[in-house]
Amino acid sequence: MRKKGMGKAAAVIAAAMLFSLFSEAGMAAPQMVQAATYQKTIKNKSVKKPEVLVGADKVKVFSIKVKEIGKQIQEAETTEPSDDTKNQDGESAQQEEKTTEITEKTETTDITTETTEENGGGDSVENIEEAQPEQPEIVSITYRYKVTVNVKNKAKNDIRKLLLTGKAGGKTITFTAKNLKVGKTMTLSKNFELTSKTERDTPEFECQKLQVYAGSMVSTYRYASDKLSSDYATPDKKAPEIRGFVGKNSYNGSIPYQTIYSDQEKTYDYFKYVYAQDNRDAKITLKVDTSKVNFKKKGTYTITYTAEDKAGNVSKKTAKIAVRVNDSLDQMADTVLGRIIKKDWSDRKKATAIYNYTRGHIAYTGNSNKSSWEKEASNGLRYGRGDCFTYYCVSRALLTRAGIPNIEVTRVQGYGHHWWNMAYVNGGFYHFDTCPRKAGGRFCLVTDAQLKNYSATVGKRSHIWAYSQKPKSPEKVLSSIF
Repeated sequence: MRKKGMGKAAAVIAAAMLFSLFSEAGMAAPQMVQAATYQKTIKNKSVKKPEVLVGADKVKVFSIKVKEIGKQIQEAETTEPSDDTKNQDGESAQQEEKTTEITEKTETTDITTETTEENGGGDSVENIEEAQPEQPEIVSITYRYKVTVNVKNKAKNDIRKLLLTGKAGGKTITFTAKNLKVGKTMTLSKNFELTSKTERDTPEFECQKLQVYAGSMVSTYRYASDKLSSDYATPDKKAPEIRGFVGKNSYNGSIPYQTIYSDQEKTYDYFKYVYAQDNRDAKITLKVDTSKVNFKKKGTYTITYTAEDKAGNVSKKTAKIAVRVNDSLDQMADTVLGRIIKKDWSDRKKATAIYNYTRGHIAYTGNSNKSSWEKEASNGLRYGRGDCFTYYCVSRALLTRAGIPNIEVTRVQGYGHHWWNMAYVNGGFYHFDTCPRKAGGRFCLVTDAQLKNYSATVGKRSHIWAYSQKPKSPEKVLSSIF
C-alpha cells in the first residue's frame, strides 16, 4: 500500500521538473492555481419552529396489562434408531423433535405379583414394579402473550397519530393510534411471542418512548430520562437557499460586485455579501470553493458556494468575482484612504468620507482620458482635475479598495455623456455622483426616487439611466440632495 505522503511528494517533484524545463527553454513557468475552500456557519435568527399543538406530556397512559394466551412446547421424541444404535431387542433408538400444544401428564401404575400356595405354593412373594417411561426432553417453549394499554388525550387539540414504544421480556413492541380526539380514550392491543427453554413468568411491559403527532410537529417523551422534546413531524427534503451576490446578482454588465486584491487572498471575507437560509435549521454550513481563481492574475473568475443543512440537503450557487493585482493606483488609493477613513467605520461612513474627498479634491475642467478607468483614476488622484468620468473613476478606485461594492452608471438620454457610481451600503445600491452641477446638490448615497425627481425638475434631465439594467435602490433615504 502506498503511503499518503508519496502522492504529495510526487506532485512536488513533477512541478520542479516542469519549472526546470520552462527555464531551460527561456520561458516563464505557468501560474499554479491553488485550490482553497472556506466555510462559515450561518445563523438564521428568524427561523422558529412551529407551535407544538399537543405535547407528549398531555397523553395519559394507563391500565397496562400483559396476559398469557397460549404456549407451544417443542420436545424431543424417540423414533427408529440407526443401525449403529441398538437396544436390547436389536432395535435402534433416535431422538427427534415433537411439538405439542398441551402438556400431557403420564400416570405411573404399580403392578404387584404375588406367589401363594394356591398358584404354586412357593414361599416367596415377588413384587414387580413397572418401569416409569422416560420423560421427553423439552427443546423450547414458545409463549404467546397479549398486551393491552389505554391512552387518553388530555390536550386541547386532536392527535393525528400516536406511537408508544416499550419492551416486554426483551421484546420491543410499538403501539399505533390514529385520530385520537380531545378527551377521548383508546385501548390498544398487541400480540407477541417469547421463546424459552424453561418455564417463565408473565413479563411486564415497560414504556420507553411516547411520540405524539399534531399539526406539523411531533412531541417525544422518553421515560428513562424523563425528557420532553419536539421536532418536525415530516422529513426535511428542502435544500437551503443561497442568497446575496450570487448568480446574475453577482455582477452588473462587466463589473463583478466583489473585487478581491492579490494581497487579500487569505483574508478576504467571502461571506460578507453571501449568506444561506433554511426553512428549518437555525444554523447552516456555507462553503466557498475558490479553486478556479488565480490571485496572481488580473481578471474575472467564477467561485462556487455550497450550503448544507442538518438533513444533508445541499444547494450550490456560482458567483463572479474580480481579481486585482495591486499596482501603483492601489498604492495611491491606500495613501488617500489611510488619511480619510478608519477600518472600524461602517461602509456608509467610509463612503461618505470618500465622497467628500473626491468632490473636494478634483477640479472640474471638462476633459479626461476615457481609454481606461484605471488610467483616469490615476490622473485624477495625481493631478486633481478632470470631468465627470474622472470623478467616477476616482470614486471607483477608492470605493473598491475600501471594500465597498460599486458599479458604473451612465446617462442614456439628455445632453452629452455623464458617468457616476452606485455604491452598496446598508444592504442596497445607492447613487453616488461626486461630480458637481451648476444646479447644485449633493448626490451622496441617494435613492432612485430622489435622483429621478432631481433630474425631472432642477436637473433638467441630468440623470436618466437604463433603469431596468441597474439594481433598484432601497426606498430608505440616507441623505438629502439639498
